[in-house]
Amino acid sequence: HYRIILVDQRGCGKSTPFASLEDNTTWDLVADYEKIREKLGIERWLVFGGSWGSTLGLSYAVKHPERVTALVLRGIFLLRKKELDFFYEGSGTAFVFPEAWEKYAEIIPTEEVERDGYVAAYGKRLRGELGEEEMRRAARAWSVWEGSVSRLLPPTPEALEAQWAGDDFSL
Repeated sequence: HYRIILVDQRGCGKSTPFASLEDNTTWDLVADYEKIREKLGIERWLVFGGSWGSTLGLSYAVKHPERVTALVLRGIFLLRKKELDFFYEGSGTAFVFPEAWEKYAEIIPTEEVERDGYVAAYGKRLRGELGEEEMRRAARAWSVWEGSVSRLLPPTPEALEAQWAGDDFSL
């Protein structure tokens, strides 16, 4: 018998304030999950996480090993520089999915990429520093990029647009 608890972490989904990065560190999130566990009266639990959630799950288990019965992790992504470069800066995944890379890369001016890199340039846009429209445009491009490359057999362009490109999903 399992009780499944789904959480929109700080700044994501239905969590408020939406898209806020203030007090939104890995350790803030780990503390949130511990408060949730306590509030629900769960002594020990199995922790599941995928992609960034795998990093968060591992961090939770390191901080609270006595509270974790098991870890189930998929698509492990530890946010190491070499992983970020491979996935977001063009040193790896771009060669596997060149058409998707082109769409991801085209919204950032070349001189900005050369100066700051894609992650920093996207970050500026996703935080709204260049205005609402640039934020939405970057969120859609980032989301479609992740949807395009997060599986070996990417979905059709129509399926990508339907699931990953809408403001409700990408933001």
